[in-house]
Amino acid sequence: MDANKITHSFGPGLFLLLLAAFACSLPGQQDSPDTERTLQAREFALSLTETAVAVQAPPPQQQPPVVVSLTATTEPLPTQTGTSAPSPTATEIVHSMQPVQPGWVNRWFNDTSSKNSASEKHAPGGDILEVNLYERPFSQNEMVYRPDLDIQYTELSLDSNFFYVKIFLAGGHPESGDLSKSAYGVELDMDLDGRGDYLIWANGPCTADWDIGGMLVYGDSNNNVGASRPVLSDAPNNTDSYDQLLFSPNNLQDPDAAWCRLMSSKEVQIAFKQSFVSNPKKFLWGVWADDGVRDPIRMDYNDTFTLELAGSPIKNTANYPLKELYQVDNTCRESYGFEPSGNEYGLCPRPKTAPTNPPEPTGVLKPREMPTLPPTEVIAIPTPVPTNIGTGPLPAPNELIITW
Repeated sequence: MDANKITHSFGPGLFLLLLAAFACSLPGQQDSPDTERTLQAREFALSLTETAVAVQAPPPQQQPPVVVSLTATTEPLPTQTGTSAPSPTATEIVHSMQPVQPGWVNRWFNDTSSKNSASEKHAPGGDILEVNLYERPFSQNEMVYRPDLDIQYTELSLDSNFFYVKIFLAGGHPESGDLSKSAYGVELDMDLDGRGDYLIWANGPCTADWDIGGMLVYGDSNNNVGASRPVLSDAPNNTDSYDQLLFSPNNLQDPDAAWCRLMSSKEVQIAFKQSFVSNPKKFLWGVWADDGVRDPIRMDYNDTFTLELAGSPIKNTANYPLKELYQVDNTCRESYGFEPSGNEYGLCPRPKTAPTNPPEPTGVLKPREMPTLPPTEVIAIPTPVPTNIGTGPLPAPNELIITW
């Protein structure tokens, strides 16, 4: 196989289906020996399999991605008692493209960090459940700090094929020392209405090389992420939120759609194909780190949990410590491709700029106005007569001039 092709494994279903179909319809098979027919069939079916998985996803208007509908009560498929499932025969997934090294940074911004207050078991701020903003890199009740969930800052860049998002964390997991225990994600608001439209979710674990294993892309079929009020809390609410699974290791209509890799014990990178999210010219984006609820179908989390149920990471508040909503951190949203007005839902705060004075009109000479100063005054301060300092003439009086 070509050295430039990147391979993964999946089950043999597609290969066997093509093999069976070919065995029934291969031209001229009546005149060939059985052994030769079998070898030809396998060869042809394998080539079709490689071709099928290498084709890029067509534009959504021509053929939308295969969608798996999700529900909160999805149950696993039953298995036959007393028997073990057969091991799938590995076959290759051929990628037509893969991410490269992210280039020039288009946007970046910081997030609140709990690193310095971790020993005191609380967040310094940055957690406002009412507006879907969380700073909760702590365990439930005991408030044990998780540096692998504490987002420090994030960056967005792109090339001709992919968007790249880097997420920088405070450190690795306390036990493993890396970022293999948690999920990391990028949420996109494509129409700037405050509701997430795509969630690119690295459900892990990512590896040191670009890989699609563990990657999921969620969508929303009925535009109800955020319930009745985008961003704001509507808890308790049971909307289905991200109810579509557009990409997964078992849904590879476009095997190049989403990737992740670990660059260090503090950095995870996510890449997603521009064409898979309809080649957007503008959107709002933010990032997630989650090892608590870890369930996109329940987002926005402030529509699922009231503050009383969720708890709070802020000390000396009525709902401290964390309860049902814990071990999660996210960011505000930043713009891509447009200059925000400041009224967008979830937008990161903009620094206030000092007002500037309008320039004076040109071509008109104006006399400069000099400020009126108080007059200079001379105050004579008499010298007090000293006592018990010996004999001799008294010093002459001094005068002190005070000027404003």
